Amino acid sequence: MDYYCMVCISLSKGVLGWLMVRSGLKEPRRPAGLSANENYVGVPRVDHYWLCAHLISAIVLYSLLLWNSFSHLASHPEVKPFNGVKQLKALGHTGKALTLATIIYGAFVAGLDAGLIYNSWPKMADRWIPDDLIVSRYGSTVKNFLDNPTAVQFTHRMLAYTTVLTTGLLWIKVMRLGVTCTGPRIRNAAHLVLGAAFGQSLLGITTLLYYVPVSLGSLHQCGGVILLSSLLWFTHCLHNVPK
Repeated sequence: MDYYCMVCISLSKGVLGWLMVRSGLKEPRRPAGLSANENYVGVPRVDHYWLCAHLISAIVLYSLLLWNSFSHLASHPEVKPFNGVKQLKALGHTGKALTLATIIYGAFVAGLDAGLIYNSWPKMADRWIPDDLIVSRYGSTVKNFLDNPTAVQFTHRMLAYTTVLTTGLLWIKVMRLGVTCTGPRIRNAAHLVLGAAFGQSLLGITTLLYYVPVSLGSLHQCGGVILLSSLLWFTHCLHNVPK
């Protein structure tokens, strides 16, 4: 079943890629106040929804390939059932979901150039919650959190904080259980998850403070994939442990 999914996603990526490119072939919107007889050469921009869809299809395909690689190439030592495995699995799955959601909003940040505003941390300028979080010209509150660059950056930050908190709780839980209970592989996987989470958060803050240079932006995107990969490895280590 996984192989059919991977083939379908691979084919859909081509379609999504074209739709993304096509969205950037439209004439750029003229700035307000510019008269009709004034020349304007805008910068073509792809739609942030199609950009996100194209990225997420790649992430899903990568995750399926990585999980199947673990299943075929990695042999896990037998781990006896232990109290707390259910909570660890829940934290691992929650971490994966939060990481994916953060990556989705990272695509929105990139598509809307939301990384070029509020280039300060931990506050956004001098406020924890910016004044223009909800603006009427974007429509409803939901539309603001999808189209308003300020709300999109704010959401990306909050998701990142929640992801780091979840991975921290995961690590603490594993450390409290002890290596004799979980085994060294699960323990090392937890170390990897925590290191990837903190490394990614520091990279994200640095990228924001330096106004998103291409090099740091690309590294930050790679960091998200590394964090997701470490969480996939952690949950795979727990996959065959009975609840």
